[in-house]
Amino acid sequence: MKALVVEKQKLCENVKTLQQYMNGIPIWAVLKCNAYGMGMIPFAQTLAECGIDRFAVSDAGEAALLREHGFEQEILLLSAAELPEEIGTVIRCGLTATIASAEGALALSQAAEQAGVTVDVHIKIETGFGRFGFNSAEEFLAVSGQIPSLRITGAYTHFSNAFGKDKTTRVQFERFQKAVSEIEAGGVKIPMKHVCNSSAALRFHDMHLDAVRMGSAFLGRLPIEPPVPLSKLAYLEAYVSYVKTLPPGANVGYANTCRLKRKTKTAVIYVGYADGFAMEKKNDTFRFLDILRYTYHALQYFLKDNHTYVRIGEKRYPLLGRISMYNIIADVTGSDVKPGDKVRLEVNPILVDSSIERSYR
Repeated sequence: MKALVVEKQKLCENVKTLQQYMNGIPIWAVLKCNAYGMGMIPFAQTLAECGIDRFAVSDAGEAALLREHGFEQEILLLSAAELPEEIGTVIRCGLTATIASAEGALALSQAAEQAGVTVDVHIKIETGFGRFGFNSAEEFLAVSGQIPSLRITGAYTHFSNAFGKDKTTRVQFERFQKAVSEIEAGGVKIPMKHVCNSSAALRFHDMHLDAVRMGSAFLGRLPIEPPVPLSKLAYLEAYVSYVKTLPPGANVGYANTCRLKRKTKTAVIYVGYADGFAMEKKNDTFRFLDILRYTYHALQYFLKDNHTYVRIGEKRYPLLGRISMYNIIADVTGSDVKPGDKVRLEVNPILVDSSIERSYR
């Protein structure tokens, strides 16, 4: 039996720390990708218990799931609702939609009018991410008078490099400020403006505006060093399934990459890369500096102890051989490790298979 364990008290402490740091500024809790792998429903329940009253999701299906589980908080759909099924979910579930083009805004307004409702929407402004959004205030204002069944309740943008150099983020922020000022000068009031994701919220105080959006910060898993203490959340829990002693010269695992030099007590644990263990996101940026950085980290890994470890009880044990799809083998020589002992494995929650239980304790 395996589970992704979330220490609920640590999550609550992270939420409290971030709320205090924001000093009363509303936080949109971003729950995309199954709440970063944490299990959307228990994660949202815990956040609600901690006083979070605004959720944001990237998929209409995620929003529908929240509503099905009784969540009545405001839910912002961060993707542009332009397809008929997405528009239907927005109206049926009472979501706050994102409008990012004239065509999408018109389609949503027409559907809302037919349903006899008014839909709250946030305007997405494209400032340098290149994904979706109105390219200028003029582009939005050209359609603003043709969407009577939409109520503008906010506007936002998304930073492309809030964890990197300040310059690009500053440029995007200025573009956003200029666009919303021109929209308001055109007669459209925008009650809530927000630009900050987790990294930006923790780095740029002057960009907090009316609200911030946070996801990874709740997990304590950030690409920056946070200015406040945050606990890193979630680990994979499994059990020792089998213990065996192997003689010197024995091979361990696929491809014959590990041949034992001594008599070794081994523990087999039914966890592997199919579960998300020892998986990591692919390097996907290829500027010269990025390649140098990847090469540097690879060299550091080679020069240091490059074993992968697991924790059984209070001790760490190195793994032997290659990690398989469904099992790993640990060197537990000299220990009293036995079948049934709990094993703690460090993982990236978002890469843990969704079939594995999320256990909040």
